[in-house]
Amino acid sequence: MNSKPHSSTSELVFGELQALQIAPKRLTKTNSWHGHIPFAFWLVKKLEPSIFVELGIHKSDSYSAFCQAVQLFSLDTACYGVAAWKEDDQAGTDNEVIYQKYSNYHDEQYASFSRLVRSTFDNALNYFADGSVDLLHIDGQHDYEEVKHNFEVWLPKLSSQAVVLFHDINIREKEFGVWKLFHELSQQYPGCTFSFIHSDGLGVLIIGDKVPDSLQRLCHLKDEDTTYVRLAFSTFGKFVEAQATESMLRSQLNEIDSANRQMIADRRKTEIESYKYEMELAAALKQQTEELQRQINALREENQEIEEVHRGNEMLMQSLSMRITKPLRDLNDLVRRLR
Repeated sequence: MNSKPHSSTSELVFGELQALQIAPKRLTKTNSWHGHIPFAFWLVKKLEPSIFVELGIHKSDSYSAFCQAVQLFSLDTACYGVAAWKEDDQAGTDNEVIYQKYSNYHDEQYASFSRLVRSTFDNALNYFADGSVDLLHIDGQHDYEEVKHNFEVWLPKLSSQAVVLFHDINIREKEFGVWKLFHELSQQYPGCTFSFIHSDGLGVLIIGDKVPDSLQRLCHLKDEDTTYVRLAFSTFGKFVEAQATESMLRSQLNEIDSANRQMIADRRKTEIESYKYEMELAAALKQQTEELQRQINALREENQEIEEVHRGNEMLMQSLSMRITKPLRDLNDLVRRLR
């Protein structure tokens, strides 16, 4: 047994991954698919699908990655994201908000070659011809019977170079049964499957007999070669996960900065409003003080008038007293002279 992978395997994966411009434009907090984005880029470039369909795009990190790869490599691929965006136990209850938000983003970025199909997976079958789909990504329901049904009803739609992807093959709880189905398909299609373990697992199934040689080689890897390829893709996947973490941290920092700015603005607004209130209060007090001063001045003027009238009355009384007592004073003067 060799201790190193074959050189052909190294050329198959590592060199090509290094050459790819893997810089996802959309990375949400739902990070279960982030680790598989490098494989999405690699697969799209190798397969060059005419039609790509994803069943169950939810918050769309995976679907956006495939669309970005189509755009990056200037392919003539028609992309279709199928989902009903209704309430369910696994996806949550805010799907209408999720749909509206992503629809706006999608139409701005990929409307020229991609369309969101708001439909159940079964009803969407009517929109595709048999043998037309080159790449199918099943990531909607995860119950064994449901995912098996999705695969079987879409099987006639697959082309002669079709590849099918199954996400969450490494989840063994939450009533997920994708792992069981993919195990059965590995037995049913020997030498046509490859499985990634990281990021909840991703199963790769080759259905068509005209897929590119590089994909066929992928499904025939053994031992160290399998380990090497898984390690290469998971390592590049960690780079994407790191980008997502950085993006979220930057977003959180921006939110904190925005909140701080708003708090400072609110505080300044409060201070300004408080200052305005104090100024208005001071103006009102000044006005009241001036009004009281005017009243005091008016009272003083009124008191002065009263005092003047009182003095006039006193003078008048003194004058009357002098006139009344004048005869008596004259008599007293006469008596003094006679004496």
